[in-house]
Amino acid sequence: MAQACGGTYLFAAEPGPKSEGEKGLGIDEFFLNLAEIYRIVGTEVAGQNEVLSERGVTNREEANIHNFYVDAGASELVAAVRWRFGNPLILLRDPIGGVHTIPFTEIADHHKVFRIGAPIPGMWQFELTINPAGGCQEFCESYYLVEASVKSILTMELYLALPLEERIVGTPMPILVSLTDTGPIKNATVRALVTNPNGVETLRTLYDDGAHGDGGPDDGIYGNKYYGTGLEGTYQVVATAEGTSDALGQFTRRRTKAFHMVGGKDSDDDRMPDEYEILFPCLNPGENDAKADKDQDGLDNIAEFQIGTNPCDPDTDDGGESDGSEASRQADPFDPRDDRAKPPRIRVIPGVLKILVRFNIPFIGRDIAPPDKFNIYRCDPGSEDFNLIFSDWPAEPPFQFVDEAIQEGLNYKYRIVARGSNNEESCPSNVEDATGTRDPYPPHGSIFINMGAMTTSSLDVELTLIAEDNFEPEFDLDPRDAHDPMAEVSGVADMMIMNHSDGSDGLWEPFNPTRPWMIEPNAMGIATVFVKYRDNAGNVSAMYHATITVVEAPTPTETEIEPTATETPEPTETDSPVPTETETETPAETATPTCNVQDSDFDFDGMNGVDARDLLLCLAGIQQGSPFRDFNCDGKMDMEDLFLMARKWKIELP
Repeated sequence: MAQACGGTYLFAAEPGPKSEGEKGLGIDEFFLNLAEIYRIVGTEVAGQNEVLSERGVTNREEANIHNFYVDAGASELVAAVRWRFGNPLILLRDPIGGVHTIPFTEIADHHKVFRIGAPIPGMWQFELTINPAGGCQEFCESYYLVEASVKSILTMELYLALPLEERIVGTPMPILVSLTDTGPIKNATVRALVTNPNGVETLRTLYDDGAHGDGGPDDGIYGNKYYGTGLEGTYQVVATAEGTSDALGQFTRRRTKAFHMVGGKDSDDDRMPDEYEILFPCLNPGENDAKADKDQDGLDNIAEFQIGTNPCDPDTDDGGESDGSEASRQADPFDPRDDRAKPPRIRVIPGVLKILVRFNIPFIGRDIAPPDKFNIYRCDPGSEDFNLIFSDWPAEPPFQFVDEAIQEGLNYKYRIVARGSNNEESCPSNVEDATGTRDPYPPHGSIFINMGAMTTSSLDVELTLIAEDNFEPEFDLDPRDAHDPMAEVSGVADMMIMNHSDGSDGLWEPFNPTRPWMIEPNAMGIATVFVKYRDNAGNVSAMYHATITVVEAPTPTETEIEPTATETPEPTETDSPVPTETETETPAETATPTCNVQDSDFDFDGMNGVDARDLLLCLAGIQQGSPFRDFNCDGKMDMEDLFLMARKWKIELP
């Protein structure tokens, strides 16, 4: 009704039975709950913002003190005290020590209200003591409620954003708070305390980062979701904010609302409504799966429904510790800051009829010890479930688990859970897979374009592909490993040829030692071709490449020119090292040019060395028509001079 007519829904539960030895505790709580609701409504009607609402019990030994802050934008302060028994002494102190004792209005022996215009900004204080002149003998200790609100241009609004028709148990409730003065207020600390129908409290932090359903970052809207809506009934929400306004300085604010969740249709009688189960892909509204634990976090589905955690995600807050582990030690599964476990990273490596599962030791925090044991899980071929195959594997060198209980040719998946000294458990690690094989080592090889030529005048080239599957001594074995002499050689089966190193244009095809190919040169006329090889056991090699430069074909002339014998350059290996700026290679012996060309003529950048930078400057000069040198003394500077320079100084073209 409140939402339908644009009103505010507030709730006061009926008083519970009195406990022995407690003087009217149940009725006192109800009494104060009603008083608080009246004040909330009065505050909203008056256009004020609440800054204080606290409860206590007066005692004979010392005064009860309640502090609250009034911001510089406040034009009026209203402070009230409501109590049940006796006639306590009530003092209201301002920031400069002034004492206010005369209320604006009061109800004798129960209620006092102070109204102060243009209040002094700063810390105010309520002081309550038992009146020694009251002469009370019984019920002198009284439950009471103190409240304060201000009228100010600095305002706070609280929104419960789930539409009324969607307020079905199990559906998360978005909570939003707006803070404004002359503009949005940023960098405030905003929290929402939610009390469920059973009285269980959950504190949620609201964020203004654009990632918590709060709109854009730093827009003065703070948001988050409350997930624990698994019970039918009314939920109380108390939102608080504190921070510093650029215009008005320090401030505090408080807002209270409530919402009601109703039960929905439950087709499979598993106590989880169909609407809730539809939200999560691991649940089935047509199957009683209340006791299933699909995400294997130690909480069954009905527990996750009641708590509000994600039944398909073992770590709802992404802090590293599993939901079940946090719930077992009464931590907050929605706050990553209190997590005391993190998952390891794993790498799975095939061996000869065995699989090696390697892991690291995750760092959790300076004050938290690293895990001392791990649980190893495996998903067998044809299954979707991970099963525990070894518990409490020690976190000791060589930090690996060897699984020999496998079958050749079948693929197995692995993941690991870290366990702490107090049995905290992480969420699962990343998933890695490997196939049992007798050949665990990848092939190796190389590639040449046009038999290793440095240039071509055509985009159509011939590739020479060389690949072998015998063990390569330079294969990057882990220091923990040695070559297994029992390994078999399955033979090279496939190759993938690409013009792009990311493999976006590559397809696996049967291996062939030669292959016609169309290259794709870049803006500088340089083309690179990449290749990977795969053997019959499925092992994939590293990526190899070769480079060639595209030049214009010579234009035929009518003058017949007798051919001269030239020396055919040997193919250049594609992984030749490139001299750095500080390393100068001694030039190889070449034919002496007919004109006077010095070694220093090749040093275009003046860095006292000849390297790839100088080669690029030479190429740029040729392309821009502003040549620097004529190295072959033919009266012009062109690509032939570039190739002469590259050969002379053994520089590989990029």
